[in-house]
Amino acid sequence: MRATTSRAGLTLAAASLTAAGLLASALTPAPALAAWISPAEVVADVNELDGQTVTMVGEAIGDTMRADQDHVWINVLGDGTAVGVYVSNEDAAEVEGLGDYDRVGDRVSVRGVVNLACEQHGGDLDIHAVAPLEVLEPSAPIEHYVPVWEGILGAALIVVAGFLFRAYRARRLGWVEARRR
Repeated sequence: MRATTSRAGLTLAAASLTAAGLLASALTPAPALAAWISPAEVVADVNELDGQTVTMVGEAIGDTMRADQDHVWINVLGDGTAVGVYVSNEDAAEVEGLGDYDRVGDRVSVRGVVNLACEQHGGDLDIHAVAPLEVLEPSAPIEHYVPVWEGILGAALIVVAGFLFRAYRARRLGWVEARRR
């Protein structure tokens, strides 16, 4: 009798765990909707994403551009593609460093609605933020340096170019023939 009870108990426990797992997987959001995407992925899948809310992560670049009295545009770059994000002035104040030649911009996360052809903004592709921007990493300066050997090579090539130009001008103006006579 004891063997029958333990088998029934094991069967009941296994069925309960299976049911709990199925319920948990049904209640969990789809991974594609829960994860963030890059601006390049937004542009690549814009037809499927039109009108959907996405979370996009990338580098804030360029300048903030005034859209209207209460909103600005921030360009977010990721994987070589930038997308304009329409955000409120208060949310844009969170972004302190915008990327340019001398600086890597703030890495931001923005949740917003993708518009393939936004009627409000002249039919352009954009994202309207529906939640405040979140700065994931602050901006940082980029160091540009010239190796010593490149500086020396550049100076030497300038000297050689000067001599070649002088020789060209001398022949062109006939200085060489005049000296030979």
